[in-house]
Amino acid sequence: MLIPLLAIPLVIYNIVAFNLFGTEKLTWEATQVTLPLLSGEPFSVGFGDLIVVLALALLFIEVLRTARTGRVPAGDHILSTGVFALYLGEFLLLPAAATVTFFLCLAMSFIELFTGFAVSVFRRATPEG
Repeated sequence: MLIPLLAIPLVIYNIVAFNLFGTEKLTWEATQVTLPLLSGEPFSVGFGDLIVVLALALLFIEVLRTARTGRVPAGDHILSTGVFALYLGEFLLLPAAATVTFFLCLAMSFIELFTGFAVSVFRRATPEG
């Protein structure tokens, strides 16, 4: 039984959003990295953007992990459902989670959860599964 990787962005988001380390409050749009492009325009990446990129990379790993094994144990489904429920609950109930960054992570959690269900159902439906 493996912990869903999309729990990592949830934890990072909560640490930052609820200021759990007592440091100065970060805003999601605050520029963290600025890269000059060949066009001459600067490309700025905010903290929220970095969380979304991390979540996308982790979603990719989760989908590969699910597709490689071909089966998703019931415990993994339960944990993925729990992570999705946490995302959904926070999004609906907490003002700090009412951001586009959090919504995109919620959507990725939904995709990860139902990818696991779909792979399990597809494998059972095929003769060699």
